[in-house]
Amino acid sequence: MKKTIRLFLAVLTLCLWSLNAEAVMSGGGPRQTDSSSAYANLAGAATKLITGNAGRIKVYGYTDSVATTGTFYFAYGTGTNCATGLTAVSPTQNATGAYVPVGYGLIPIFVIPPNQDFCIIPTAGNHNVQVTYIQE
Repeated sequence: MKKTIRLFLAVLTLCLWSLNAEAVMSGGGPRQTDSSSAYANLAGAATKLITGNAGRIKVYGYTDSVATTGTFYFAYGTGTNCATGLTAVSPTQNATGAYVPVGYGLIPIFVIPPNQDFCIIPTAGNHNVQVTYIQE
């Protein structure tokens, strides 16, 4: 009976691992060969991180660090630094001087519609931000 249970658990573990590997390989998450990164060092001004195209932008994670404290949010729109049709995709977030990674899983944390740019809108502080994404 113990051998049967151990064998069952081993097979189940292998199946679950295989499903996860397949999800990553089939586009379920960002593969290093497919993903891109955008970087910005900004002080108080809206900044375009990713220029939109005919496909969607899928953001899988970001990091933000500030020298002291600051606040920011992410948005999409068109025109200069998303100013036309500005639509927030995150609430205003507080950054407290630390390196803060968010996301980086198999599911995108933001999906931006086609023909829209992706921007960061800082409301206080000098930010260093890095975004990992796939553009369809």
